[in-house]
Amino acid sequence: MAEADIGKVFAHVFERPHLFEDGRIEKFDPDYDMAESWQRLREGKNIQEHDRILLLHELYEANMMGEGTDIPYEPCHEAAEKIYNYSVALKKYLRENGLE
Repeated sequence: MAEADIGKVFAHVFERPHLFEDGRIEKFDPDYDMAESWQRLREGKNIQEHDRILLLHELYEANMMGEGTDIPYEPCHEAAEKIYNYSVALKKYLRENGLE
């Protein structure tokens, strides 16, 4: 993945506020599993399939939503899950590693 795309994903996940369907505009809540994925990706060690899917999922979302706060998160997330299903990949990883 291009460095610029990784920067876009990082900003989307960790820095930018987003519009939610209930009208809130705020950053995403912290997520332990996503933080673990990000750490593995940054270190380049023990990278898992769901880590790669996370990057693709979040890039897809970021491209749909843009940098502003006028496009709601939820429909973009649902569209991303149809193509890059991070939640299914994460559940599979957790189950296979006895971490559920």
